[in-house]
Amino acid sequence: FVFGVFMFGLLIAYEDAILGFAADTPLTTGHKRNDATCLLIVLLPILTMKDYSAISKISAFGTSILFAIFGMIAIYGLQQHGFDGFDTTTFCDRLNLYPASFTAFSNWFGVAAFSFGIVPFVYSVQGSMQQPTKLMPTMNIALLVAFVAYVIMGDLISIIFVDGIHGDVLSVLPIDTLLPSTLRFGMILTIISSIPLILIPLSELVYDKLIANNNMDKKNDTTTNNKNKHLLIIRIVIAIACAIVSVEVPNFIYVISFLGCCCNAAISFAFPPLLHVQCYKKFVSSGQQPKKPSKYYTLDLVLIVLGTLVSAFSSVLTFKSMMEQIRNSTA
Repeated sequence: FVFGVFMFGLLIAYEDAILGFAADTPLTTGHKRNDATCLLIVLLPILTMKDYSAISKISAFGTSILFAIFGMIAIYGLQQHGFDGFDTTTFCDRLNLYPASFTAFSNWFGVAAFSFGIVPFVYSVQGSMQQPTKLMPTMNIALLVAFVAYVIMGDLISIIFVDGIHGDVLSVLPIDTLLPSTLRFGMILTIISSIPLILIPLSELVYDKLIANNNMDKKNDTTTNNKNKHLLIIRIVIAIACAIVSVEVPNFIYVISFLGCCCNAAISFAFPPLLHVQCYKKFVSSGQQPKKPSKYYTLDLVLIVLGTLVSAFSSVLTFKSMMEQIRNSTA
């Protein structure tokens, strides 16, 4: 269930990010609902595809596009400001990035937890991989690349632009050129190509839980064609539902932050010790269990309580912040 909520929220964030990028390009219709409708029209042919190997290659290529985009932004920043941002006399005062309130801390915590939440997410699909044993080495490399990318893209860009960045990072580029629109279009293409990689496993999860487990549907859904029809309908319904919600969300960052607090924090901090306790009770016979709880058992209980409280507390604050932003945008 948690993974299903996570993937559903991730699709909402993706579609909202696309709408946000398109709003500052000639691709927009001027109304977010109309843009969402156009996005669904673009997605429908992609959802009916049977071979997604080309899409996955585009998504991988899109990662290179993102690195190129931030490289161009860094070069532009150095041309405009030089190395003034690295002045040690104002460096610490200008880059005071510590959260100023519990709400700001919750938003930061959610984004941080979301950023490194790919590992437990991938564990859920490890069994369907062609070479499951390569998961851990791949994840180690992926997390190292993610860490370096976050430091370079986040900290370095913030240091270069002395006046700060207000809005998304593309807002620092000159408006009177085609460069910002071209880069936004590249990011839109990258996100669109990534949507099937999330939507396909989510539709499989919904199918297995709601249709395949139903005895009546098991008898009527024995052929591959029927299964494919059900999966296609599920994908379309999910895409439409995510588009409807994304129209109401003020910014995809709020969705990512809430997902990090609600899903990734629970998966990363509360579920592992809970699983360890369950395994301890299942695989250790009652005669072998010590009369007093071991220090590891006690530590597991502390981590479960701490992880649950942090996840719940930060989720509530982030959700309130998101709802307040929605009310302010509609006022």
